[in-house]
Amino acid sequence: MSKKEELFENKLKAYFHDSPDKPFILLTGENHEKRAKEISKKIDIPYHKTIASDVLASFMERYYIPKDASKNKNLQVVFEEQPEFVHPLAANRYNNFVIEKEVFKKAVDEAVDELSKLDFKDSYKKFVYLWRYLKELLKKHTPSEYRKYWDLAPADTRFPNHTIFEHLKLASAVNAYFYNELNLNNMTLFIFTIGPVQEYIVQARKTQDLYWGSYILSYLTWVAIEKVIEAYGPDSIIFPELKEQPLCDFWIAKLFNNSATTTKDLKTPTLPNRFFAILPTKNVEEIRLLNLKKTVKDEYIKIGEYVFSHLVKSNDEQKKLLLRQLSNFPDVYWVALPLENGDVNRPDWEIQLDKIKDYFNSDEVEEIKDLLRYIKDKGEYGPNIGNIYGLLYSFMEKMMGTRKGIRNFNQYEEIGRKCSICGEHNVIIYRCTREEDEKIEKGKESYKIKLLREQNAIIKKSDDKSITYKYLAQGEGLCSRCLTKRAAEIYFKDMFGKNNIEESFPSTAEIALLDIINNSDNDLKTNIKRYKEVFKKWCGDNFDYELLYEENLNENYFKTYDFNSKRLGKLKELLKSIDKRIKDIRLNKKKYYAVIKLDGDNMGKWLAGELAPYMLEMYHSKLQGFLPEDFKEKIKDKKRLMTPAVHSLISEALKNYSLKYVKEIVEETRAGKVIYSGGDDVFAIVNLNYLLDVMVKLRAAFSGHLIVNNEIIPDFTIDAGFVERKEEIDVMMGNKATASMGVVIAHYKEDLKNVIASVDEVEEEYAKKVEGKDAFAIKLILHSGENYIARAKWNYDDARNKEGTIGLLKDINSFFKEDKLSISFVGKLKAALERLDVDSLPQGIFISELKRNIKRSLNENLSKDEKEKVERDLYILLYSLYKEVKYDNFISLLTILAFLNRGGEK
Repeated sequence: MSKKEELFENKLKAYFHDSPDKPFILLTGENHEKRAKEISKKIDIPYHKTIASDVLASFMERYYIPKDASKNKNLQVVFEEQPEFVHPLAANRYNNFVIEKEVFKKAVDEAVDELSKLDFKDSYKKFVYLWRYLKELLKKHTPSEYRKYWDLAPADTRFPNHTIFEHLKLASAVNAYFYNELNLNNMTLFIFTIGPVQEYIVQARKTQDLYWGSYILSYLTWVAIEKVIEAYGPDSIIFPELKEQPLCDFWIAKLFNNSATTTKDLKTPTLPNRFFAILPTKNVEEIRLLNLKKTVKDEYIKIGEYVFSHLVKSNDEQKKLLLRQLSNFPDVYWVALPLENGDVNRPDWEIQLDKIKDYFNSDEVEEIKDLLRYIKDKGEYGPNIGNIYGLLYSFMEKMMGTRKGIRNFNQYEEIGRKCSICGEHNVIIYRCTREEDEKIEKGKESYKIKLLREQNAIIKKSDDKSITYKYLAQGEGLCSRCLTKRAAEIYFKDMFGKNNIEESFPSTAEIALLDIINNSDNDLKTNIKRYKEVFKKWCGDNFDYELLYEENLNENYFKTYDFNSKRLGKLKELLKSIDKRIKDIRLNKKKYYAVIKLDGDNMGKWLAGELAPYMLEMYHSKLQGFLPEDFKEKIKDKKRLMTPAVHSLISEALKNYSLKYVKEIVEETRAGKVIYSGGDDVFAIVNLNYLLDVMVKLRAAFSGHLIVNNEIIPDFTIDAGFVERKEEIDVMMGNKATASMGVVIAHYKEDLKNVIASVDEVEEEYAKKVEGKDAFAIKLILHSGENYIARAKWNYDDARNKEGTIGLLKDINSFFKEDKLSISFVGKLKAALERLDVDSLPQGIFISELKRNIKRSLNENLSKDEKEKVERDLYILLYSLYKEVKYDNFISLLTILAFLNRGGEK
């Protein structure tokens, strides 16, 4: 038997040491061990009653169960009678179960029968299949009204804060064995990361640059993950969660020779630039031999070479430049920590703690030691090295920070004409402008062209059809890295198939016009369709929605893109009919769009366990009244220690968010386009008409403040963490988790690089600087150069609106949209209070001015009663907003609302 076959045979034993229906049959008179043995036999997996991996995994999760709890009926829970699941981050409880154990037993039996008929070539493939599809198979054989309860089937009914599937995954991931009555491990904690992320992504002139930059980084992370899971299995990756990840599912489809797979979610990059794993070896040299750094760098070079060879013919010197530029990206870092074993004198956790204690506050270390010693004496299950997992993770992060501090040094420096996008590397390919072509033909070559020839760049004529304007515009010169990013679709189309990649990406103009493009008015749709048909007939397929703006229907624009300008007159006539229809149905043809960046707050602290709930909150409700008083007293002020299962649940929550909610909120509503959605990070471009809705939904979905029926409904008044939708219960980050968001509203012609830099600044320097965070900040960049910026918390303590501050803004905005209040109101109020320190004035002065300006700005066509009602209702809303955000943010938020309704600058 090969070493790999032995590893995965042991993983299968560990994964099926418990039956999946264990929580439903426990304490009901059935022997769950006998049940697990029968199931293992049916699917040809050797069964062992007690395995070290289960002992290690179980004890690290439920170590603070009191001694002899298994003999005390008051400290036992029959799940069928008292079903409950505790959110491990928020500590709120889900108890809306309907449990009939026979339903779940039957589902397991039928799923096992189906599995027993499958023919697997080896233990590796068998394990991968069961890891990925077991829960899906169980749901398939469960009546629809019961299916969702599999999502919250607890591993331990007394301590129901992690699922049976998380426990099974952990049991298979840890590599432990018994020796002379000692439970020993053979594991290494491992963190891998690539970068620089922000620097690479921000270098963009087009939305496709932004998108493919994110995609390449996500894909390169996957390339490293793939290498790890081929050696050690997908269960070894703790963060991010791989189940249902599109790249992982595509890999699984190939593993089982299912070439027909089409996964539209492959179009959205969803993997972060790092992963955390538990590897079943202590041999760091073995890990090093995976060659993850070389694998990632080679793959990046492969992408660049493929793109380059499909676009241009090159000489040897140009190929050398290509390889030189590509070889220095990305930076790759990893750190590994082999775990210690105990001996007859000292437990493993104590030996490990002593080795890392100098990196932490001594009081913190002593507190953990004291707790674990107490658990050893008073607990049902003895502590082990897994109980200091959170501290070990924090130590790993310190190691990674130190490693990144040792920068990889690149001695090579290029001298020459720099890339139009990054401005750092020499141009390898350049397209002339029409004017430059004319000068060259006359023998009057510019200094720029001479310099490009000297540095051996490939120079294309303005009308060269061998490379499309999509990849290279007139007057644009790209380095190897930026060309790779711009045209990456060429590589990924062959890698994943045409249906699985994004070939056309909306321009900023298209995003700005989405509300018009989406409008259901038949005449408008017909006019736009006719306009596009005429353009494509005379000018080719390179239609951009910039052409819906009259300012672009001119000779210079058409020359730049090599369009036939003879039909300009006809196009202008058709555009007038479009504009007339837009006006008739009372729409605004906006020239602005929004960029959104959301980032989870304090994710490092969540992953380290610093924000964990208290231990007492983690028990089943029944146990809380029966725990021994000395036990309760000892742990009452102690937080639940971080464990791999909780890490796994955080990964699951972030995966649910990025895969199930972000795209639905942004793209399925046709509000915009997701650039990146990787767990707690979201980057999207959105039409202004949908902006407020998208903002509040993205934030509410992160924590799970949602009600999902036929649509996603934010509600900050409910307990968050569990979102029910049809046959699923999605575990989200919960009530205590928060997120910050930066938003930039910009003109479609604004330099995209500047817009991206602005949204980073707005999020980091404004939203993230709000005390306690959980805030958003919006910056309006007018084409005239004038800027407005405002920030606020998503919710305030006395807020009653289900959508928080955004709900308040939407309510205020409705008065503008319904034409009950003139948008001139904002300017009038601002002028009245100009040069005054409003926040320090007596409240009566501000209130008086607010009421006076509301009255001055009301629609004259309203009846007396309507005016009185609007005055009263609007004043309450405006004063509520002012009280929370203070004057500067108040007036800027109102200015932004007025802008959204006006449709452009005036």
